[in-house]
Amino acid sequence: MASDRLASGSNISQIKIWDTVTGRCMQTLEGQGYDYSVESVAFSATGERLASGSWDGVIKIWETASGDCAWRIQGHSHSIKSVAFAESGDDLASGSDDCTIKIWNTATGGCIQTLTIGTSISHLLFDPTSTYLLTEIGRSRVDLLPFPAVTSQARDMTDTRATAPVSDSVVHYTETKVYGYGLSPDHIWIARDGQNFLWLPPEFRPMCSAVQGQMVAIGCQSGRVLIFGFSPDAYAAGN
Repeated sequence: MASDRLASGSNISQIKIWDTVTGRCMQTLEGQGYDYSVESVAFSATGERLASGSWDGVIKIWETASGDCAWRIQGHSHSIKSVAFAESGDDLASGSDDCTIKIWNTATGGCIQTLTIGTSISHLLFDPTSTYLLTEIGRSRVDLLPFPAVTSQARDMTDTRATAPVSDSVVHYTETKVYGYGLSPDHIWIARDGQNFLWLPPEFRPMCSAVQGQMVAIGCQSGRVLIFGFSPDAYAAGN
């Protein structure tokens, strides 16, 4: 969502941008090689760009004014479940069913960091300082280093004409440490700083979830919603 606009993806390979005041469809983005369902969408902070992720592992960055696709990126091996821009718009994070989060430079389309998470991430957001990624399993620190010069080979693999994965030679792999409250990768526990903290009986395990600060919300298969609140005194901030 961006101020007065809302974006939605569909299983017919379309993205629609809606006016939240009138409910009218303002724009439809499609084509550029999408043949699969659009699983995730996110606006940049200014609303000038929109990122989308699809079932086939392709990420696209769109210019919302023109409707043109600026980048078509394929670096994940499974479907894209979440995308999020950093506050500056210079970097984009993507979470995938391949159990990784990747950070992309939006000027070049190159991958600058890969975080091995161990589970699929369906909720992804940069904190205001772009120092941490906020997910349903907690916070993970990111390292937005200046992007190195991209070789012509790597650039060819990330432009709008390409379908090949990004070369690993330009990727910075990072051991992932998780801070704060969230879910364990298997969704059986509520975790704190990456350590199992509170066991969830089978009937209370999440079909969906949301995490904010010291609060963890869980939507169960029964239709019940559980909200857990923890004392700030019990939480040791990551360092």
